[in-house]
Amino acid sequence: MPISTPAQRDAIYRSDYLAFARKAFYVFSSDTYSQEWFHESVAQRLNGSIGRATRQIINAPPRALKSYLVSVAWTAFRLGQDPTHKFICVSYSQDLANKHSADCRRIMESPWYRALFSTRLDKSTENQLATTNGGCRLAMSVGGTLTGFGADTIIVDDPLNAAGAASDVTRKHCNEWFDRSLMSRLNDKSKGSIIVLMQRLHQQDLTGHLIQRRGWDHLVLPAVAAQDTKFRLQNRSFFGNKESLYKRESPSKSWTTSRAKLDRWCFKHNIFKIPLRMRGMTSSGNGSSRMMSFRPVSRGTKSYSPAIWPRKLVRTATTRLVWPFLSAIGTSIILLTFGEERLPSTSFANSCRRK
Repeated sequence: MPISTPAQRDAIYRSDYLAFARKAFYVFSSDTYSQEWFHESVAQRLNGSIGRATRQIINAPPRALKSYLVSVAWTAFRLGQDPTHKFICVSYSQDLANKHSADCRRIMESPWYRALFSTRLDKSTENQLATTNGGCRLAMSVGGTLTGFGADTIIVDDPLNAAGAASDVTRKHCNEWFDRSLMSRLNDKSKGSIIVLMQRLHQQDLTGHLIQRRGWDHLVLPAVAAQDTKFRLQNRSFFGNKESLYKRESPSKSWTTSRAKLDRWCFKHNIFKIPLRMRGMTSSGNGSSRMMSFRPVSRGTKSYSPAIWPRKLVRTATTRLVWPFLSAIGTSIILLTFGEERLPSTSFANSCRRK
C-alpha cells in the first residue's frame, strides 16, 4: 500500500532503522546517501542486539558508512526509542569520538527528530549527550578513564589508526584496555551489547585479539569478494566472487584504482580484509615507524601470497643442498691444486686436511 500521509512516513522512521538512517543522513550532510546492500546486513546485527547479550565484530573497508550507521545514526535511533538507554562510544582519538558525538547531537536536536520522538537532551557537551530520562551517549578515546560510567551498549569504532597498528606498544595497550577496563563497563552482562567495528590493520589488532575467543559474531565485508560468500538478507543472499562491495563501483574499476594506489600486500589487506604480519620494522612508543613491509597471514597450509612458498623453497634448497655441494667442490679443487702437505698453515687449510 503506498504511503500517503506524513504520519505513515513517521511511523516507518520510528520502526525501520535503515529508513531512519537514510533520512537522518541529510540532517548534517549535503552529500548523497548511497544505500548499499550490505547496510541491511549491518542493520540486522544492530536490530538483533536489542534486549540481548551481543558480542559483534564488523570489519569493513573505509568509506563504507560503518561509523555513521553504528556510532551516529544507531545511537540517535535507539535513544529515540528508549531515552533511558546508555551508550559508551570509543574511537582511537578523542577528536574522532567527539565528531561522531557532534553528528549524533545534530540529528537529535533537529526539528525533524524532535517531531519524530519525544526524547529531549538535558545535557549536551562535546563528549557527552544526556537525555531528560537518564539515557546518555558518552564519547571517549581508547585509554580514557571510565570510572563511574556504565553502559547498556558499548560501541568501539576504529580503535586503531594505521600508525597505531604499526606499534606493538599501541596494539597491546588497546587490547589490554579493552579487556581490563571497557569490558567491565556493561551495566547488565546478560543483556548488554558490545559492538566492535573497524578495518583490519594487523593480525594482532583488536579484531584478531577477540576472534581467538568464543562467543563473538564476526561479519567480514571486504571491498572486493575474494570468494563466494552468502548473506541472509531480505532482498539479497549472495555476494559473488570478485564482486565489488559498493554497487556504485564496478569491480574492474575498484580493482584498478586500488592496485594503482597500493602495493600488492596492502592491496590484499585493504581490499580482501586479509590481516597482515609486519616485518622489517622499527617503531617507537608514539607509533611512528620506519622500514615497514607487509606479508599476508597464512591460514592452515594455504598462503594468500603466491610468492611466499617459492621463496621458502629456494631458501631451503640453497641452505641444505647448494652450499654444501659448492663447499665440497671447493675443498676438492684446493686439495688437487696444492696437495695436502703443501697447504698453507691456516685454519681453513686445517679444516681441509681433516676432510
